[in-house]
Amino acid sequence: MPNPKRRRYTRLILRPLPLWPYVLVLFLLMVRYLPPPFLVESDFLLTNQILRWVLAFPILFLAVLRLMRGYRIHAVTAGIAAIVLFAEMVYYLPSNQDKDLQAADTSAITCMTYNVQGNWKKAFAYLQNHKPDIVALQEVHYPHFVLDSADLKTLGYQYHTGELIRGRGGSICLLIQGRILRTGTITFSKPHYRQRQAPYVDAVVNGYSIRIATMHLASVLNLADPGGLFSLLPYRYFQAEELADSIETWNQRRVILLGDMNSVPTDRAALPIRHLLTDTWMQAGYGLGATWHSSQPLHRIDYVFQRGFSGAADPVIMNEIDSDHLGYKVTLVP
Repeated sequence: MPNPKRRRYTRLILRPLPLWPYVLVLFLLMVRYLPPPFLVESDFLLTNQILRWVLAFPILFLAVLRLMRGYRIHAVTAGIAAIVLFAEMVYYLPSNQDKDLQAADTSAITCMTYNVQGNWKKAFAYLQNHKPDIVALQEVHYPHFVLDSADLKTLGYQYHTGELIRGRGGSICLLIQGRILRTGTITFSKPHYRQRQAPYVDAVVNGYSIRIATMHLASVLNLADPGGLFSLLPYRYFQAEELADSIETWNQRRVILLGDMNSVPTDRAALPIRHLLTDTWMQAGYGLGATWHSSQPLHRIDYVFQRGFSGAADPVIMNEIDSDHLGYKVTLVP
């Protein structure tokens, strides 16, 4: 004879199961908009575009299934959740609106960002062959960079460097085919062992005055310190917010920000920048545009943002250097 207590407990456990997709979707949506310290530790994992796509289809299937079984409230709520996820998919995919823009004009400016992971020699070989107008490199080690600085000048580059982590090795740098008028550095103020800097320059490139900045926001993937997953994410968001505060004070007509944000487009750490500047991949790209990890790219975390240009053209995801990142190159049309 069945145990009534066991049956009751089984019902209590099984009855809420159809609600899990709604709770999960609610969590996915709220994680970006709650106060910064709250749940931000899960942001990098939950804002992955691939994860959202994977969830949207089974939730839609669940909505149809519940409707066929006569559970209309379940069906409606699951349908709304699926629609929200599909809407986000469409919103964060590139519009390709600038596909017909002509980039052959001599005044067009080619921008490239690449996390070279210390592989400066291959990066330099690429620069010799292609010579983009503006280059942002991350994880460049100082000795190699100093040794080759004279060669950079022979290629026509002026440069400005900044430390990746203040007081520690490695660097990020801006290379400019043009004339640098002024240099500066934003040092993020949060007292943390991963305190970082964002160098910027005022430069004249192809006859246009531009404020150009680069960044490398904190990564959460520190295998030597698994606890860093929970300690670094808030700092990455605060770094992006502080960088956005600085950009808001810039009165230059044309601004370019490029580098490694360690944030996918739906990540809350990307929002402060996206509210101020235009994402060039969203303007002119096609598809996901993933740049990490190079062996199986699923995350778009390397960006070129702009303000004051008429559009972007010829976006290219590059695999030219032995690194865990792919590069991103795009042409900006004044």
